[in-house]
Amino acid sequence: NENSIRLLHLEPDFDGAPLKGSLSIHDFDGQFPYNALYYVWGAPDFNKSLSIDKQELRITHNLHAILRHLRYPDRMHTLWIDAICINQQDRTEKGPQVALNYEAHLPAS
Repeated sequence: NENSIRLLHLEPDFDGAPLKGSLSIHDFDGQFPYNALYYVWGAPDFNKSLSIDKQELRITHNLHAILRHLRYPDRMHTLWIDAICINQQDRTEKGPQVALNYEAHLPAS
């Protein structure tokens, strides 16, 4: 529904292990802590991969690099990344999801 979001649970970095994670759906009520990343930089060359729920998702080199940097050495890191957590092919999902997260992360005035 339009009041829920997908979150990426990025697995820890065990000795340089490949990027792996899982997706889950959560109500957007602020009760589940996560970090948000709006990903819009770099060339659109999908030459790297991320294993999500045992399926390979092709991602860009820059997104791969930031995920390697963001993952914790000893625990899961929960993230909302627009390029991963929103179905980029579904415009009816994309617009409301981006707006929902953008509003939640606006700086307080």
